Amino acid sequence: LMFSCNKEGEHFGQSNSPNSLYGTWHMMDVTCECRPVFLQRGDQVWTFDVETNQLHVRNNSPQPENSILASGTYPIAVGSQSVTIETVEYDYYFTNGRLFLSDHPEVDGPLIEFEKD
Repeated sequence: LMFSCNKEGEHFGQSNSPNSLYGTWHMMDVTCECRPVFLQRGDQVWTFDVETNQLHVRNNSPQPENSILASGTYPIAVGSQSVTIETVEYDYYFTNGRLFLSDHPEVDGPLIEFEKD
């Protein structure tokens, strides 16, 4: 017999990880060869709806130049280790309960860190 548990707020079966993209994430940091981005929880909120293949972005930042995406809804395609948002493909992974999206950070692309709602 096999049993499984699911932690509150986690959505299983959407990726190769029990901590799937599904749900609401707060952007906490962006690392790139760009000017520093200063974010606080709630400044930029991304909600991944993997069932409808949509990303809902809400920007509450007082500094709009810190926005990766404007507020709105974007089409996404989710793979086991990557997510395409509009036409940009990001690798994704989870570390210590945080979501990381990367677009070739080794050649100055962004590495974006999120915290689950």
